[in-house]
Amino acid sequence: MGILKHQKRGKLELDGHPLKAIILDTRLQNDPEYHGTHAIRVTHIPPGANRDMLERFFKIRRRSGGGDLEEVFYNSEDDVAVVTFSRAESKLSQH
Repeated sequence: MGILKHQKRGKLELDGHPLKAIILDTRLQNDPEYHGTHAIRVTHIPPGANRDMLERFFKIRRRSGGGDLEEVFYNSEDDVAVVTFSRAESKLSQH
């Protein structure tokens, strides 16, 4: 189950707080020849969250639909994160 499927079903939650995720590079969804990274922008991050919590959450495929991570950037002032997955196979699909 992908990240966006978790979100659609109301299961993309960190500490009981629903997160919102969008795919940043839609070119990656539509190009079967591209095997690079996928990145998502995460908003609605709960107060008290930090980069390490987000990293642990998105590494666990069963919990978030994520997978192997390349990088997590978290702007705590704006409560926005960019999560980059190291493998294109990370389940980010909406279906």
